[in-house]
Amino acid sequence: MKPITLKGRVEENNEPSSTIGCTVATIAIGQGAIIPAQGVYFSETEFSGKKFNSISWINNGRDGKTLRLEVHLLDLSEDLSNKFIYVTLLKKVRDIISFPGDEEMKRIIEFDLGEAREWFENGD
Repeated sequence: MKPITLKGRVEENNEPSSTIGCTVATIAIGQGAIIPAQGVYFSETEFSGKKFNSISWINNGRDGKTLRLEVHLLDLSEDLSNKFIYVTLLKKVRDIISFPGDEEMKRIIEFDLGEAREWFENGD
């Protein structure tokens, strides 16, 4: 896929996620924005002049109505609330799947994070 860059201000209450060991930043995708399909993507996130490897989920949120970009920055633990970020989607990993519960969701996210780390270390 050709890289696609999305940008936006990180929503409040995006504290580092201690349960999965990385920062989670969520931005709302505005109405009329051109986006790729919902799914999980290896990505690169930039803010304050620094770039970080990341994995991103484009989904319609828990309410099923609000399109969101949820970005997990690998090996970073920092609150990004209200920071403006640029997220470049590099490769689609998979489609969005439903989680039967929070524990299953955590397990799948941890698996996705491991896949992302391996992809960035070894390349395509």
